[in-house]
Amino acid sequence: MKNLLIVLSFLVFAGCSKMEEKQTKSPADMTGQNNQTTNIPQSTDSKTVTGDDKQATELGKQANDAYTTYKNEKSDANKLDAINKNLAAGMYYMYDADLPPRDKYKPALTFFRVVLELDPNNQDAKTNKEKIEEIYEMMGKPIPQ
Repeated sequence: MKNLLIVLSFLVFAGCSKMEEKQTKSPADMTGQNNQTTNIPQSTDSKTVTGDDKQATELGKQANDAYTTYKNEKSDANKLDAINKNLAAGMYYMYDADLPPRDKYKPALTFFRVVLELDPNNQDAKTNKEKIEEIYEMMGKPIPQ
């Protein structure tokens, strides 16, 4: 099943790999007022999401807001909210977003990285992060940082 998912993802991703990608602002821009190294997608940036998936944009904004809130006021409730919203956004981008692969995997990867920063043992984020990294490796492309 895992191999089938990887192969299918590879085929979908390969179909879009010949398209020229625009030079855009990275979806992993820093937010918040501190100088932490954690980057989270700026899904509400019109340069980031080239498709018209409003739910992806909304989930990305909610994840971004929850993470910013946690960084400004570190409480267990804010941390849990940031984990849940970033995981939901990552899962939606990866599996359900009506976006081409080049526009969905990089933000999904970033959302999963945020979850793992906050909860290093989160198995869903770990598994999906690894799947995306495998897709990039199979394509011979560098894994986005």
